[in-house]
Amino acid sequence: MAAVALAAPLQSQPRLEPHDARFWLAASALLAAAAAHDASLSADASRNQRTIVARLAGELEPVGRERYAVPVLGGAWLVSRLAGGGRASRAVLRIAAGYFAADFLTTALKTGLGRHRPDTLGGGAWRFRPLSGQAEWHALPSGHAAHAFALAAAVSDEVGSRTVAVAAYGVAALVGWQRVVSRSHWPSDVVAGALVGVVVARTTGRWLRRGPLGEEPSDVRQPSRHRDVRVAIAPGILVVTVPARSP
Repeated sequence: MAAVALAAPLQSQPRLEPHDARFWLAASALLAAAAAHDASLSADASRNQRTIVARLAGELEPVGRERYAVPVLGGAWLVSRLAGGGRASRAVLRIAAGYFAADFLTTALKTGLGRHRPDTLGGGAWRFRPLSGQAEWHALPSGHAAHAFALAAAVSDEVGSRTVAVAAYGVAALVGWQRVVSRSHWPSDVVAGALVGVVVARTTGRWLRRGPLGEEPSDVRQPSRHRDVRVAIAPGILVVTVPARSP
């Protein structure tokens, strides 16, 4: 599905989203703060694995795994197609394209940067072995965080609901926290993964809306006699709503 993004017209030049300077300033400050205190934050988090938040984060960890997210996205697309919802199916494809684009970039950065994961041997936070094929050198950025935040950003953009956005980003934040608590990633790995997920998903989605997966004229015409089926995806959750038939 990532190939869909490559099919967009060349005249539709992508612009990094969000383009608000405040977002980039806040993201840069958070990343710098996490990087400056990676070792101490990681040690403190690992000592609090039995808190309610840590347990909840552990339950939500599968949201960041590709083997769970991909079937959910595929199922959502299939349901939307069977229901005859062109608008819904294009929305699912935009979400999926953002997800896979974020996954591709995250994988490339992991291998290229080669940062070592936290371990129990007391190793420092700034050990690098670029282009290593070993998983312990694939810390930066966090793939779980990138996946969860890509879904949160894409779903929030498509649904346009503040409630959905708060819930989706809340779940993504807990997934990221689990990666720190479990000592799978340094805090800055999670922040970097979240940044990659949000920026790539939102940029891809906005670009595709102006390209082959944009709204069609039929989407804004008078509704037909068929019911409008809407599909919404939150991380790990598929929701299909069918409005009642008009009297």
